[in-house]
Amino acid sequence: MKRFVLSLARGIFGLAPRVIVRIIFGDIWRLRNFIQASRESCNILKKLLSILVAQLAVKYWESYGSWVGTNAIIESPPIFPHGPIGFFVSNNAHIGKNSVIFQHVTIGSNNLKDSKSNGSPYLEDNVYIGCGAKIIGNVHVGKNARIGANCVVVKDVPDNSVTIIRCVESIVKGVALDNEFVPVL
Repeated sequence: MKRFVLSLARGIFGLAPRVIVRIIFGDIWRLRNFIQASRESCNILKKLLSILVAQLAVKYWESYGSWVGTNAIIESPPIFPHGPIGFFVSNNAHIGKNSVIFQHVTIGSNNLKDSKSNGSPYLEDNVYIGCGAKIIGNVHVGKNARIGANCVVVKDVPDNSVTIIRCVESIVKGVALDNEFVPVL
């Protein structure tokens, strides 16, 4: 029965997930709330429906090249200035209220047993994350923290702080460089 429900969901929701989400739920965040409420219900039909609707959520995020774990806690819808393009949130991550998240951000778990930072990130309220940033492992990002573009965060970030990549080095060549792209045939 579960396999049938999953194949039905893939067929229906594979067509236009963004449109279906807007028509039925209004936005992806209401859909997430519906899934969580249905999973907590004692009603078998609601639990089966949550499986069906979870497939819609997966298709929705895939349409942006993104993925958000269904168990991730997101306190309020994040602000995506450039849309949720390439956005990844692991299953057990926590994102606080009023977060601003740019494209291609990873908020991912570290599941290596022997790692010191085994676990998922916990982001407090009002966190600002620049494009391409990666927050990996059992990291706590404090309130009002800013994480610069392309930073890789594997240690805690205090409240009201700015995390950046320093010392970008340019190697100057004494001759003109040819940057013509040559495709491999």
